Amino acid sequence: MSSHLMDHSQEHPSHTENHSSQKKRQPKVEHFGPLQEKIQAYRTAIYSIDYNSPPKLYQLFDLILNDPRGGPLFRRWIEDQAVDMVSNKVYNEMDDVKDALRGTISLITEFLMTWDINLTMDHIVDESAPTLHRLLESAIVRGG
Repeated sequence: MSSHLMDHSQEHPSHTENHSSQKKRQPKVEHFGPLQEKIQAYRTAIYSIDYNSPPKLYQLFDLILNDPRGGPLFRRWIEDQAVDMVSNKVYNEMDDVKDALRGTISLITEFLMTWDINLTMDHIVDESAPTLHRLLESAIVRGG
């Protein structure tokens, strides 16, 4: 085998087994067309975290949100995502609220006689369901 052939196979990694395994690990970004090379180059930078400044991904979101065309599209998409995320978080927090409210029948009867919804629920919801608490406080402030 000549050295020219060796160089040729090194220039075309598709001829090696190692390249086929590398190819599987690379995500496809074909739908971006001519932007594919730029996106590949910036991908690592976008997801990197520099503790002295906001993450690049946040900066990208800000650019999209502030764009007259991108902002409305992004808000429409993120609204459903945000509602689902907050709903799941509150749903999971409610298990902690239920645990905090558990008791025996005799304790429940005594508890009901002296129960004050504001004192009881404020304390339990504040500690056990911080997301729900923030949502309720926000609703009270905006509705009041």
